[in-house]
Amino acid sequence: MHITFKRLLFLFLLPQISWAQNPDQIDFKSKFDQAVADYQKFESDHGHYIQTPNVNMHYSTWGNPQDTPLVWVHGSYQNSTEILEIVDRLVAAHIYVIAIDYYGHGLTDIPDKDVSIYHVADDIDYLLDHLHIDQTIIGGWSRGGTIVSAFYDSYPEKVKGIILEDGGSANWLLPRQMLSQEEVKNWYTKMSQYMNHTTFETQFDAFKHYYKEQDSDSQFWRLAYIKSNENDFWAWNLGLSEWLEESTIEDGVNGVFRTSTCSQFKSSTLFLQPLIVYRNLDVPMLIFDPTKDDANGFMNLTKQNQQLKSAHPELITYLVYVDASHSVHYQQPDKFTTDVLAFINSLK
Repeated sequence: MHITFKRLLFLFLLPQISWAQNPDQIDFKSKFDQAVADYQKFESDHGHYIQTPNVNMHYSTWGNPQDTPLVWVHGSYQNSTEILEIVDRLVAAHIYVIAIDYYGHGLTDIPDKDVSIYHVADDIDYLLDHLHIDQTIIGGWSRGGTIVSAFYDSYPEKVKGIILEDGGSANWLLPRQMLSQEEVKNWYTKMSQYMNHTTFETQFDAFKHYYKEQDSDSQFWRLAYIKSNENDFWAWNLGLSEWLEESTIEDGVNGVFRTSTCSQFKSSTLFLQPLIVYRNLDVPMLIFDPTKDDANGFMNLTKQNQQLKSAHPELITYLVYVDASHSVHYQQPDKFTTDVLAFINSLK
């Protein structure tokens, strides 16, 4: 397996892997109690809900509402806690950060109707109206970047600047459909080996299973991922891979070669064409392109990124991270944040 493929799996499936540690040396009850207390305080300080026409959406905010607004849209299997490592620097730079949980992620439920990424764009618009924000910088990672592009496609007048972290600046299908069906099947076969659908009888048992001794914080953010079902079983992102149609090898192959048969949420993600969405781009854009994934073909978005940059050279800042794979802001948080701040400062 190629090293960049391992890193991609580490990103998406990192919490689903049970980490080797000596449980006899850890007071898990104290760790769990501290995490619960810290999570309750976090929600009290930063968490909110808003009932949109589509869902009761959870979102988090940091900073002064009078400062420059930045809406952040997380990647698949993540949530609004995704940016905890970088948010303090953003707030210190007088940025008001708003991070949503979209459908099935974090504390936002899956809607009881078929929805697309354009419905999320509508939710963001609804939230901005609620917060009395006329125009915002908006950014996102992976699928979150694609949702950002859908938002610009729908509400360009509300966008002051765009940040795309390896998503939303290129069509996901193009590099994958250049591979054979066998190559795509092999890719998803390897990924399925890392999937873990373990369920637990209690939230504590799940937290104990996923707790990483080497992490220095209370790891309260793990509780944003651990969910229960109607039978009171607990699991990491319970039911999410099934709803995203990514739980089986067949799901993966269908997404690439039979995209129109998929749900609105999946097909709208994969069909989005940034060169069309941004044909009349009139605001600055920052693109992060980590190129360590290019070799596996599946995540090779560089050519499309370059095409978009060439279409709007005066508006697009295009940054290549040669030492990073898909999870840029996790792998190089300091450099990522510095580049984001430089971009935002250029808009002020």
